[in-house]
Amino acid sequence: MAGASDRVATASGPVPPMVSVVIPVRNSPERLRACLEGLCAQSYPADRYEVIVVDNGSTDQTPAVARSFAVRVLEENSVVSPYAARNAGMAVARGSILALIDASCIPEPDWLSRGVSALQSRSGDLAGGQVRFTFSEQRSIGELADAFMNVDVEASIANHASCMAGNLFVQRRVVEALGPFERELRSGGDMRWTRRASDAGFKLIYAEDAVVQYPARPLSALLTKQFRVGQGVPSVWTEFGIRRPGMVLRALRGLLPPPPCGFTGRCRRRLGPIRGTLAARVWLAVWLGKVVRSIGNLRGLVDGSAGGSCGSRAEIASGRAVGGAS
Repeated sequence: MAGASDRVATASGPVPPMVSVVIPVRNSPERLRACLEGLCAQSYPADRYEVIVVDNGSTDQTPAVARSFAVRVLEENSVVSPYAARNAGMAVARGSILALIDASCIPEPDWLSRGVSALQSRSGDLAGGQVRFTFSEQRSIGELADAFMNVDVEASIANHASCMAGNLFVQRRVVEALGPFERELRSGGDMRWTRRASDAGFKLIYAEDAVVQYPARPLSALLTKQFRVGQGVPSVWTEFGIRRPGMVLRALRGLLPPPPCGFTGRCRRRLGPIRGTLAARVWLAVWLGKVVRSIGNLRGLVDGSAGGSCGSRAEIASGRAVGGAS
């Protein structure tokens, strides 16, 4: 593989690499506005990054909000999928580094600088950044359960060599080797894609300092998400080489209550110290979320979500793009 640095030496010093920020969005005008405001306030040189918003069939004011900023706005209306929208943005991106971010995330002012620096200083091919949950004044049970259960990028990279695309920096050469995301998927496509990158020999690192803020969900929205994500998980299990009987066993295991000892340690790491009745209520909400996600797993298995075309690891490693380049 080529070296991680894409900087070009000039008489006045190194020129930072061009970065293309790609944001898929659907029916989320206010969150998109906050995301774009954060991107406008980046410490990274303004002439060295572009922002591409891909609207995925919004029926509200989301496209108008996007066009009120000095960004490129595209439409992907053929299929409702964040991966199809990301593919559309990646296909026209000019940068040697692609920075993928969800419309619900608000980047810290040094987000781009930190992400690019992590790739270059540690010879990374991909870098998953930190997702820091934010809460309402009430810090509802659903919000706490969401922060407990979801988007642990550091653990995902360490334990599974994969991560989510809501805060992900990617060297262009990775996209050229692997091809685009699987556009028909609604969930799990980013985990599959980054795992394929790791299996092909690309280096996936955790960029702790590349931080985005993410609003935790209330309980009803959390459960909706848990079911949707659960449906996509069998496709990720397929990528990890797990056979169908093992998938069923994992789905059923998710119905079990969280073990108290593991819950306490993770709770301290993810939420800080919470005790007594509040801790018990969060534990129950987490269990409910696990049950709903497991039901989603089973639904995904019934619907055949564990299938799909991903290509073999040998094909990926040999440099043949999966599904062709967009």
